[in-house]
Order: sequence, then C-alpha cells, then structure tokens
Amino acid sequence: MLREAVIVAHDRGGRSLAARLRQGGDRYGQEIVASGPELPPLALLRSIEATADEPRREAPVLQELHVEQLPDGRGAAAALLGRAFDCLWSLAIAPVADPEAPGLLFDAACRLKRSGARLASVYRIPDDVVVSRQPGGAWSLAAHRARFVIEPVALPAGGPPLVVEHDAAQLRFVCDAASWTDLPATLRWQFRIRWT
Repeated sequence: MLREAVIVAHDRGGRSLAARLRQGGDRYGQEIVASGPELPPLALLRSIEATADEPRREAPVLQELHVEQLPDGRGAAAALLGRAFDCLWSLAIAPVADPEAPGLLFDAACRLKRSGARLASVYRIPDDVVVSRQPGGAWSLAAHRARFVIEPVALPAGGPPLVVEHDAAQLRFVCDAASWTDLPATLRWQFRIRWT
C-alpha cells in the first residue's frame, strides 16, 4: 500500500503544480505546491480531513491511494477512496494538459445513502497566500509574485451545484446535498487549479 505520492503538471518554462499526497493515520491528506525557475516550492493549499471521532461528514475520508501512469504521456494520476459514516468517497487527481499553464483537475464524488449531508473538499490557506474572488465564479491565489486560478468545473445537470466558500483561513468546495432527496445517489464535484 502506498503511503505517499506526488501528481505533477509541468509547462515548458519549468513551472510546475503538484498535489503531494501523504498518509497520516488512516487518512490521506493533500498539499498543493507550486514551483518554478524563480519560485522555490510554495504550498498553496492543504486539505483538512475529517477525523475518525468527528460526528460530521463534510470532508472526504480518503483511506486508499492508487496511482497510474496516464497513456497520453502527461504523467501520473491518483485515485483515492474511503468510507465513513454512510458515505463512500472518491477523489481523482490528474494533471491538465496545457503546455502554457500547468494545472491539476480534482474530481470528487460521494455515494450518499440519506439526506442531510453537506459535502465539501476543504483546504487550509497558508498565511502567505492571498485569495480573491474573480468574475464568473473563479478564485485567484497569489503569493510571491506568482498567480494561480481555481475554477469550479460545470458538470452535467442532475446534482446539487458546486459552491465555493472562502474565509480567512479556508477554501471550501461545497456540494450541498442537505435537501437532496433522490437517494441513494452518487454526487460529484470538480475543480481545477492552474498557473496564470
């Protein structure tokens, strides 16, 4: 069983964006790190996982890690899986093929058996990263003269919309299933982060 992995997207100029996946206890956490020719490794976001004793089920519980090489030469992709409460969780992370702006795509899902759930990918924002809302629902991250954009990805109709929430210390990608009644169901949300 893998204890850690790194999923990386690169551009021609030497910039990269990486998802560092590391096991802590029975869960895997994520750290999104950027680097470039004039930028030493910089943590942009760190995931916040639910713990085994928490009564809530907002954040994914990711307990298994699988990594596969992509057939198109883009590198590797990760699949994380887990189970907690009455939910089955999954998260896929893959590099986005763009030679001018390296990025990562996050595809999260939860198999939900009963309503009342607020599902979210939750990230801690380091003190030196500035977050601001952009037109059209995107968010920008800025630190050390480097800029990045985070965009929710629209999925086909049929599930709750993805809402991005921000406060001083966290960024949350929320799939609010509290009023969702067509259960059981698998609810998905996607977002991507890339250099600008």
